[in-house]
Amino acid sequence: MSGPLDDVQERFEVAQQRLSAWRDAVLGLVSEYDGDPADGRAAQDPRLEAAEDAFSEAKWDFHSAAMRALGLEIPDDDGAEDETVLADDFYVHLVVGVPEDATEPLLDGVVEIVDNAAQLVVQRLFDAGYAVPEWGVGRGDPYKGEGPEEAT
Repeated sequence: MSGPLDDVQERFEVAQQRLSAWRDAVLGLVSEYDGDPADGRAAQDPRLEAAEDAFSEAKWDFHSAAMRALGLEIPDDDGAEDETVLADDFYVHLVVGVPEDATEPLLDGVVEIVDNAAQLVVQRLFDAGYAVPEWGVGRGDPYKGEGPEEAT
């Protein structure tokens, strides 16, 4: 019989394997692209994103198992089902750049600025009577597969 600690151990091992696979993808791409950090092709390689996503999923599974084992899982309100909400996805895509001769890591603060702006948008939507069941801010290409059509 498998208990919560066995589940935590299993998920930890999977996360370790996927982290190793991510490391291997990074090392392989560095070798494949001759270790040139200025060559942006390595960062856009789908193998890197796939390995990172697989690790992130395993990390979340481990976190969930650990929280359950510690008794810290947040219980449902009263077992009632969530209210069904008619929803659709909306996106804002920003490409932020700095001059090539910039000496400071100027892009590091962009996520915080965008997150603050997103919080304001979410609040305005709530104030207008809309539900916002989920939202997030990140860095990198949010599109998997084909992105939006470009205007010509």
